[in-house]
Amino acid sequence: MAGAQVIVYSPADPSEPWLHGATDDTGRFCFEPDDREASGTWDVQVRQAGHGDIVHVDLVDPAPEARGGGGPGTLQMIVMAVCVGWGFVGTFFFFSWRAHVRKQTDARS
Repeated sequence: MAGAQVIVYSPADPSEPWLHGATDDTGRFCFEPDDREASGTWDVQVRQAGHGDIVHVDLVDPAPEARGGGGPGTLQMIVMAVCVGWGFVGTFFFFSWRAHVRKQTDARS
């Protein structure tokens, strides 16, 4: 329903509209609730020319890790440590190979 009226009701106060809007040309509508009031059942009412419906959207508060507050896990720390160690080994061999090639070139001259 392109251009339909949309009213969103927050779970914090289901009697008062939280947001008014309209669908776009393809009939889509997006909203992003505040973190403080995200969890709960959001009611989204859509109406156009006497037709409409109410959709109930259940949002669960994400875990702190999902919001970026948990930090890296054990597996991620191990993988990072292995990558850093591999980088040091590769750098060591690169520069030692260059020194070896330089010595061979100097010996031939």
